[in-house]
Amino acid sequence: MFRSHDQKIEQLAEIEPFHHLKETDLKKVAAAADTIKLPAGKALITQGKTNNTAFVLIDGEAEVNRNGVVVARLGPGAVIGEMGLLTQTEGVASVTLCQDSELLVMDGQHFLGVLAAVPEFALELLTQMAHRLRAMDTALADRIEQS
Repeated sequence: MFRSHDQKIEQLAEIEPFHHLKETDLKKVAAAADTIKLPAGKALITQGKTNNTAFVLIDGEAEVNRNGVVVARLGPGAVIGEMGLLTQTEGVASVTLCQDSELLVMDGQHFLGVLAAVPEFALELLTQMAHRLRAMDTALADRIEQS
């Protein structure tokens, strides 16, 4: 469902990673992105394929699958596809919607432009990535200790 610019701004203000942004920054994000609805089962990212799109899950749930193993479930506020855009590499995992979902979508150029224009969003994204890295480090350390 495509929303008006004002509706998008209101919606963005209610979800992570945008809820703390000023209205001027929300307007920049809204101008760079579209809001779409996609059905359950839709693949957003395919492992081994390049991707030129970033998504923010507004409503719904997605599953991260690496080599046939579910490694994470993502909910509202999750940013998807950012790592491939930032590193310009193939996806290391597949991401598929588990239920009908609403997403914010930006092509790579607009995503990188928003990161440059809205430093608070860039910081929030770095924080999300740091939390994921810490969780992976902890899981790896636990696995090594059990060996």
